[in-house]
Order: sequence, then C-alpha cells, then structure tokens
Amino acid sequence: MVMVTGDDPVYGIHLLKDYIVHIHVKDSIRHQPVDPRDVYGAIGYQPLDHQRIADLVSSGVIFQEVPLGEGKVDFDAYFAALQESGYGGAPERDIERAVSFILQYR
Repeated sequence: MVMVTGDDPVYGIHLLKDYIVHIHVKDSIRHQPVDPRDVYGAIGYQPLDHQRIADLVSSGVIFQEVPLGEGKVDFDAYFAALQESGYGGAPERDIERAVSFILQYR
C-alpha cells in the first residue's frame, strides 16, 4: 500500500506496466513515515499480524484510509499513467458489483 510505503504510484505504474492485470483503488492520508515491515511484517523481521494492521488503520496515527477523493492520492496522474501504460481494465466494474451486493441488504 502506497499509503504505508510512501512510494509514488505513478512511478510504480510506469515501472510495472507490463505486469499490471488488476488494480484496487483506495485513497488515504499518510501522516508519518513508517517502515512497511513494521506494518506488514517480513520474513526474518517479524511475522504478519493482521490485528496490528487493523489497529494501525483504525488509530489513524500513521496512515488513514479515507473515501475516494478525500485523501492525498493524485488520481488525475494515477489514471493518466494507467492509460499511458495500456492498462485496459475497468475498476469501476468491481465497485458497481460491490454496490449491487451491498444494496441487497438494505
């Protein structure tokens, strides 16, 4: 997650364009730098701890997940880079399906 690593998603798209087959769109605010291993764990460093990740997300101290358009992701640059890369997927289909699924519980 870019919100944790602080990486540039546009650079990532250009670097990995030949390998992108699906995207997941999220928005966030990164409040302070953190070693991703402290969040996600790593072999030989510390094990992955899902509760720790949940606690970090809910606390909002290091990073905060927010609704699309309310965070710091530059979506104009992100989607332009995807288009330039030749990515032909349609992430809105996943969202449409998710909304349809949720609406059945109203």
